[in-house]
Amino acid sequence: MLAIPLSWLVAMWIAWSLIFVAGADNVVASDDRDPAATTEKAYYVGYLLVTLGNGEFQPSGTGWQFVSVAASATGFAVLTLGVTFIVPVVQAATTRRRTAALIAMYGSTIDELSETLASATVDVDAIARQIVTLTEEHGAFPVLHFLHTREARRSAPAMIARLALAADALGTPDSLRRALDGYLQFHPDAARRANREAWMGVLRDDGRGDLSVA
Repeated sequence: MLAIPLSWLVAMWIAWSLIFVAGADNVVASDDRDPAATTEKAYYVGYLLVTLGNGEFQPSGTGWQFVSVAASATGFAVLTLGVTFIVPVVQAATTRRRTAALIAMYGSTIDELSETLASATVDVDAIARQIVTLTEEHGAFPVLHFLHTREARRSAPAMIARLALAADALGTPDSLRRALDGYLQFHPDAARRANREAWMGVLRDDGRGDLSVA
């Protein structure tokens, strides 16, 4: 997950470095005004982007001063976007674990969930609302689809698939069925299959395979 904002920053660093390297004597040392070498220009761009501002080098000429300001502004923007991206994604990942934990309260296998559903002790509407919330967060942050958990009881795809398979055998309540149908839209290959095959596909996407339904 951190790789995404880091890749943004690295791409900006490379792009701005190429711009500064293309110029002649556009960056000089602050103490003796000697022209910066290629690696020194890359270093200069790096501390512009992270707004470090240590002052070892400085732009030469008014034009490059404005270019330096632009580089610093884009670096600040990327860092800000990175933070605003990571925080809600972490919160959404917490929603995934919370959803899995909510379902696991009623059983961690298809058989256990079937027994609980048959006894009518499951708050189906609460689970449906949680799945709808998770679905909305999947729409906002598709990267969630690529987050996996080793423990099945903490894996939302695994627990939702098991719940769907258990509910299908007993007749899925309308609220839960609509929530599950919405969740399946993020598994397009699975959504084109029959119910059991669809949820087996979700389990395979989660890296668990056929044996994970047990």
